[in-house]
Amino acid sequence: MTEILNEKNDSFTFDVDAQLITELGERLVSRNHIGISELIKNAYDADSSVVDVSLTDSSEGKSELIIADKGLGMTFDTVSNHWMTIGTNNKRNHPVSKLYGRPVTGNKGIGRFACQRLAEHLELTTCAKVASGFEHTIVKFDWDDFVPGKRLSTVKCQYKTYISPTGFVGTTLKLKGLRERVTDRDFKMILKSITLISIAIPTKRAGFEEDTGFKVKIHAPKFEELIGSAIFKADEKVLGAGWGTLTGHIKDNGVLAFKLDSKDSDTQTYSYINNKFIPLAGVSFKIHIIPLKSRDGIENLRDPTLLTQSVLRDITDVHSGIKLYLNGFRVYPYGDINEGDDWLDIAHDLSRRRGQSDYKELQDLAIHMGIPTPARAMLNHPGTRSLIGNVIIEGKAVDEFQVKMDREGLVANKNYLSLKDAIRMSLDWATINYEAWLIRCRRERHAKIIKDFEESIGNKFESTQSRITKAINTLLSQENADEDSSSASDDRSLWKSTKSETPQSDTQTSKGNLQANPELPAVQPLQTGHGGVASVDTALKTLSKESQAQKNSAQAYLLSEYKELEAESELLRAVSATAPLLFVFAHEVKGIAQTLISQSAQLKLIADKIENAEIKQELLSMARSADMYKKSFDDLFELFEVFSDSTSKSSKKVTYRSLFSRIQTGFQFFLKQYGITLQFEDVSPILGVPKLNSAEAYSVLINLISNSIKSLIASDSEQRLIQVEIIKVNEIHYLTVRDNGIGLKKEHWKKVFEPRTFDPEGKLYSSVSSKLGDEKLSNLGKGSGLGLNIVQNILKKHKGSIEFIEPSSNWNAEVQVTIGN
Repeated sequence: MTEILNEKNDSFTFDVDAQLITELGERLVSRNHIGISELIKNAYDADSSVVDVSLTDSSEGKSELIIADKGLGMTFDTVSNHWMTIGTNNKRNHPVSKLYGRPVTGNKGIGRFACQRLAEHLELTTCAKVASGFEHTIVKFDWDDFVPGKRLSTVKCQYKTYISPTGFVGTTLKLKGLRERVTDRDFKMILKSITLISIAIPTKRAGFEEDTGFKVKIHAPKFEELIGSAIFKADEKVLGAGWGTLTGHIKDNGVLAFKLDSKDSDTQTYSYINNKFIPLAGVSFKIHIIPLKSRDGIENLRDPTLLTQSVLRDITDVHSGIKLYLNGFRVYPYGDINEGDDWLDIAHDLSRRRGQSDYKELQDLAIHMGIPTPARAMLNHPGTRSLIGNVIIEGKAVDEFQVKMDREGLVANKNYLSLKDAIRMSLDWATINYEAWLIRCRRERHAKIIKDFEESIGNKFESTQSRITKAINTLLSQENADEDSSSASDDRSLWKSTKSETPQSDTQTSKGNLQANPELPAVQPLQTGHGGVASVDTALKTLSKESQAQKNSAQAYLLSEYKELEAESELLRAVSATAPLLFVFAHEVKGIAQTLISQSAQLKLIADKIENAEIKQELLSMARSADMYKKSFDDLFELFEVFSDSTSKSSKKVTYRSLFSRIQTGFQFFLKQYGITLQFEDVSPILGVPKLNSAEAYSVLINLISNSIKSLIASDSEQRLIQVEIIKVNEIHYLTVRDNGIGLKKEHWKKVFEPRTFDPEGKLYSSVSSKLGDEKLSNLGKGSGLGLNIVQNILKKHKGSIEFIEPSSNWNAEVQVTIGN
């Protein structure tokens, strides 16, 4: 028989290495501000009405973080049996707090692991009311004692406990020796996190005392200025000054109901029922829609005096994004768009140019609301930075969601996907209303622009036409009157008795009438004798022939002017008809520009996840290019708005520096495509264009530079140059535009300023066409022949002038604008 040695029959128990604490701290709390949030949640679970967060520097020069609450505190047994036990089910067994019946938010001891991640040491001080008085417990943790190789159960944490007749209930966590230096950026993140951590409000739950609410206070002497900043406080009045506010909730029967209060519109409501929403009963949301830029120059804020550009910039930097709250506390990272969060896939859809809503019901609604292209309605969906709001999960819906172990988001189960669906559907519906509002505003604005333009042009030319017609009719009536008097002049007795006084007077009157227009032929005074029928008769015949010739000449001249002005009027009316097309074009290009910024953000996010340095740099380079082009588009839109908004931007004055910079941006694609160098003389940043408003200044310079560009394309110059120079002599400004293009013969220097005159030598557009082809020539534009005439009229209005002058050395054309102060 085989001998058996040292036989034992017993059982094993699991034990863990002390390094587990470090592992859990690093893996379950990925970011510092989330760790602090978890510690604050513990104060809420302890029925505290307030928690104080202090960040100070110790005598050793290291930072300390102190989190103190006024909750119920912990007894020694609670600390020993629950706080010191990892993974206890205490909160699962007691899902609501003792005093107020609050749904507990903490889980799995995340707060303790956060302490290890944040600091080298922790001192826990807690006081609870017990039958014999106040029980105090103090425990000290040195996290560096939890080193690999030690069993967790062998690491000692010193404590002290005692009972006293007095005390202040609550718990204080003092984190000493923070592992990372807190920079301004870090503190801003912490402050933002703390400010937005909870939306818990006073309430009364059945069977419990009335909950007085929950507030977080922060104290940090080093960052007092940031703490006092108003940008971390979201004022509902200010947020409500945007274009619209979308609110909604999900009912027990699965009805998703939402409402929109928006600019210039009655409150809109909509509801949609789906069984998949039944588990979400109790979910509600409120989202402020605050477009960062106006579309087509249309003011889209309900109160722009509250949401100024500086306020808008500060608010969106801190509060932009749709945040998610579970049981009154924020769930990260939802709404952290500065950190790349896009939990609703809004930025993703904008980057791929999603034009149509994914919901058939809303597609039909878009058609019903009169949107002409419903398949493109979503191109105006507000971006993530234009949305500020909260999604609140409470009531029955709370149990349908599960927070991930590391507290970074919810588990993506079917209810989470249904929640996303509900919010996206609501936003699509709001976007359709926004698109319908924009279309209505555009139509009203376009109608007004065209009406004002046509009235302006119409009144001008109707007035001119009526004057010309009246003058022609007057001449015709005079001619008829002369014929009548001629037939009656056989009786000479009158002339015999009065000699030549009356004819002389008539002649002077006739001359006065005809010479009112200096362009008409001069009327020579009649030379009569000193009496006698023969001399008078000769004078009458001479008068009759000359008057008739002069009348014919005047009539022909006036008819010619009438036809010229009528043709010009028709041309200007045709130009005005392109206004709606320009607005549509600008609208579409803005959609492309918005896509660029979304794609840039996506590329940066992807680059952060790529380890290959070469690929990372390539992606970042692409992102920078997208940002650059987006900036160029924005500059072009602002330039477009100068001309589209005559009541504000276009009426402002402009400096030469600003004028040159904007035009340089506006022409950069042309210049780059055709290899043209545009040089602006460096001028003082405060030197302003005299008399001309911004729209007039831009019109003058854009016309001159565009003419130079065409001339350069038509030329054979190896180096194509345009130079703009400003010289101020006394109070006179001389703006000169030079180019080395094909030039213009001196005989045409004055002719080109006449309306409907373009390419008088017949070589400009034929040369450009031969080099570019008809298609590219169409893109460049043949011109209406009105540009230089418009420029001349603008300058005449302000007593300025424009003329071609002898070009300087190495230049082929030179135009000089003169403007006085």
